[in-house]
Amino acid sequence: MRGLHEDSREPMYDDVQLDMFREQGIRELVRALFDYSNRLCDKIAELRREVNKLDYKLCIYKKEDLKKRQDPYVEEYGDIYEDFSGFYIYEEFKEELTELDE
Repeated sequence: MRGLHEDSREPMYDDVQLDMFREQGIRELVRALFDYSNRLCDKIAELRREVNKLDYKLCIYKKEDLKKRQDPYVEEYGDIYEDFSGFYIYEEFKEELTELDE
């Protein structure tokens, strides 16, 4: 029977290392969430473009005056993005998020 101190396969970490791993995990999560939200925004814009095209085709089908027609979504990205700069922790991640957004 082996004691807990005899299992040398288990790595030993101090509190500083554990905090670093946690911080790294949080940063990876924030980056992944930011990347995912950007992909969702792109998908929404793509769907809006498709709605605009379908609306145009519908106007042609109905023989409506195209000069009076306006796209349902004039700005594809207009109201999608949310501003998170009001969160106190935002400044800590601002540089990383700016790099991902470019």
